[in-house]
Amino acid sequence: MSILDGIRTMLGRKAAEPEFDKMHFKNYDDFYGHFSMFYPKDWSYDPPVVIDEGGYAVVFHSGKSRSQFRVGVETILPMEFNFRKYAKNEIESSSSGMVAKACSSKFGKHPCFTAAYEYESEGRKYVGKRILIYTGERIFSIFYTHPADEKSLEGIFLYMTDSLAIRSAKTKIFKRARP
Repeated sequence: MSILDGIRTMLGRKAAEPEFDKMHFKNYDDFYGHFSMFYPKDWSYDPPVVIDEGGYAVVFHSGKSRSQFRVGVETILPMEFNFRKYAKNEIESSSSGMVAKACSSKFGKHPCFTAAYEYESEGRKYVGKRILIYTGERIFSIFYTHPADEKSLEGIFLYMTDSLAIRSAKTKIFKRARP
């Protein structure tokens, strides 16, 4: 802990994240979703949590900030699947007062949609980003959020996102469209 972090702790404030160039990262390898990525070595993550049939999420947490980085993986897709329609609906459906516009992009060779968010919670302004990536067999949903005044976190989150390496899944699972 730095001297400045010690003073912040004594004053009842959380220690700040170091600047990006002072961060050390370690590899996270996900067996279920067939992906890997780097995350700050001082951070923790929750074990994968099933959020739906065929989907789960891994959430990375900073011990020094009210920030999080979430990677969701959907492994069961409908037989008739339109990624553009799905992504626009997921991103542009208003949730908790956050309004966003889905922007088409690419993540490596994969199509993706991105959106930036701003919102307030408990009198504090937060910013974040959502990225939906379609591999043809799975959907990766990356969502991160952090206090707007903690600008060093943006570089950390961009690095984590850019480090995401998606491997081919061994099997494809489809579900029938609901009537």
